[in-house]
Amino acid sequence: MHSLAFQSKMNKGIAEDALEQLSKLDMKSWNKPWNLHKKQRHQALDVQRAVGNRKRLWGDIPNQAQFIKDEADDLGYRVGNCWERATLFADFAAKDIRTHHFGLVVYRAEIVGRFDHVIAILTQKQQLSMNTQMSIKNDFEKAVVILDGWTEDWYFPNLDLQTAIRYGCWRAPNPFAAVVRAKTLWYGNIRLQTFA
Repeated sequence: MHSLAFQSKMNKGIAEDALEQLSKLDMKSWNKPWNLHKKQRHQALDVQRAVGNRKRLWGDIPNQAQFIKDEADDLGYRVGNCWERATLFADFAAKDIRTHHFGLVVYRAEIVGRFDHVIAILTQKQQLSMNTQMSIKNDFEKAVVILDGWTEDWYFPNLDLQTAIRYGCWRAPNPFAAVVRAKTLWYGNIRLQTFA
């Protein structure tokens, strides 16, 4: 068992490296408030999801992630909203050698409630049941990390601000990410979809 400081710093490193890989893909979303070409991106994403459904790729994160990485729409860029981005963020974090070495697991989860959002979670919790509703605050350890691909953000929801700063694990969100963080933590319950 590692100290909270060690676990938090290691999880931060995994999150930072996975986010860097996700950012390099330069994905476009149709449903961010400031995006141009919303209609075209929405149609491209609908087509991408339909192709993925026909190929039956939605069973596990590595196959889903590879399909999303390989797809580019007619504008020449990848499209994806929170679901696709959470899938990729989870895949990158799961493939990090530290994740396996220290027995961590990455899950993709949807927020339960009136907030349609999907995130990934980096945790020590093994063999959790899929489709089970869980509380971020009550059912996960202090060093759990939320990986939010839609906002390109990561954060430690169960570390108090002082501890997160002391361990070098606090990340200042941009205004958009701050709103999404607040909504995610306000609802606070998730339903696990799959693991990487």
